Amino acid sequence: MFDIIITTGGTGIGPRDITIETVQPLLDKEIPGIMEMIRVKYGQEKPNALLSRGVAGVMGQSLVYTLPGSVKAVDEYMTEILKTLQHLIYMLHGIDVH
Repeated sequence: MFDIIITTGGTGIGPRDITIETVQPLLDKEIPGIMEMIRVKYGQEKPNALLSRGVAGVMGQSLVYTLPGSVKAVDEYMTEILKTLQHLIYMLHGIDVH
């Protein structure tokens, strides 16, 4: 069992971009807010960021994030994801730290 699963690439709209179609049906719960916020935040300066279809969610006892293939985009996404990661891991394991 892994707490976190991260994929990169395949979140665009090209014919080979099938990561979302592969991962999304496997999610038990989707966490749309984090990816929506990232797209909006970075899309203000870089409109191409709005084209990412990345998703976040829970699969069993693991958090799953699908990130774009760009190294710079992965860095930007991880900057935002890390802000909530500790809290999400606690929640995932039923630890109430509110």
